[in-house]
Amino acid sequence: MSLTVAITKKLHTSELDVSFSSRDGHLGLLGESGSGKSMTLKCIAGIETPDEGFIEIDGTVVYDSTRGINLSPQQRNTGYLFQNYALFPHVCAWRNIEAAVPRSLAGSVRKKKVFEYLHLFGLEGIATRMPQTISGGQQQRLALARLLASEPSLILLDEPFSALDATIKARIEEELAFRLSDFSGTVILVTHNRDEAYRFCDDLVILQNGRVVESGQKEALFAHCHTVAGARITGCANVATGLKAGPMRVAVPDWGVLLETTGTVPDGDFYVGVRSHHVRLRHKGDDTNCIDFEITGRTVSPYSVTERLVALTPAGFAGGERLVREFFIREYAYNGETVSSDLSRVTLHIPPDSVQILV
Repeated sequence: MSLTVAITKKLHTSELDVSFSSRDGHLGLLGESGSGKSMTLKCIAGIETPDEGFIEIDGTVVYDSTRGINLSPQQRNTGYLFQNYALFPHVCAWRNIEAAVPRSLAGSVRKKKVFEYLHLFGLEGIATRMPQTISGGQQQRLALARLLASEPSLILLDEPFSALDATIKARIEEELAFRLSDFSGTVILVTHNRDEAYRFCDDLVILQNGRVVESGQKEALFAHCHTVAGARITGCANVATGLKAGPMRVAVPDWGVLLETTGTVPDGDFYVGVRSHHVRLRHKGDDTNCIDFEITGRTVSPYSVTERLVALTPAGFAGGERLVREFFIREYAYNGETVSSDLSRVTLHIPPDSVQILV
């Protein structure tokens, strides 16, 4: 199945202007709150109407402003999971799922389908209960079950895991991914959570202020973005203004460092990004980007250690002033051993291929 979207729509305080395409698989719309993710999803589903543009789902034009085409949500055969679930409050969980099963199926087959989805999402025990009497997590699972029971050609998930606690969230993510593994169409996941996007999606479209700033395979984007917005939303903790110091060398005044890169440095304005997990202790043989830092703070979590650092280069080095330097962040895996409380100096290596030039 293929999907093509190229739409614009004026909003209250901004404008949505997005263009992207996708084929079979899981596509993520990743961005901060207010970036236009949910509105894009609603326009695809037919719940909202763009001002101008074009939407095609699996070869069928469902919206074209120039030709006056605007198919209804029912005609688009999309399954949409709302953030508030939109369950039918006057019927039980069983009836909610049953209402979505295609009526073209025989009665015995429809009954079997309802049983299958109740079992898949662990809802057998609440089959006769009304939506308002079950927990938020159960409501969300019921909404997912009802969506899949409708057998849509395109599935639209609007932050489906946001109301779940960590234990249930992991289970539902796994169950949903398994259930959708044989789905022949496209699944679009809207999320602001980069971990969800990475686990669930094959490709990503990153939005900021109603615009697409980057798109591509998730591995490529998490390895090396090209924009500040893309770098930050995918977890790059170190981003600062850069200055050209040579064909393949940058100065970062806010950090007080000079860094070698593996790519050509542009002449105009740009930023520098370094992912915190790429920064490591200096090893024998490291002869570039080795910098002395003062550790000013350390946070230990169950699986990682995060350190806040300040470069010990002289005042004015790289165009910066020592007293106004920003923290540099380093993160590494925690192996369970006792972490020293000593906040002292450390020499770290920033691999040149980890220095990203951003716009």
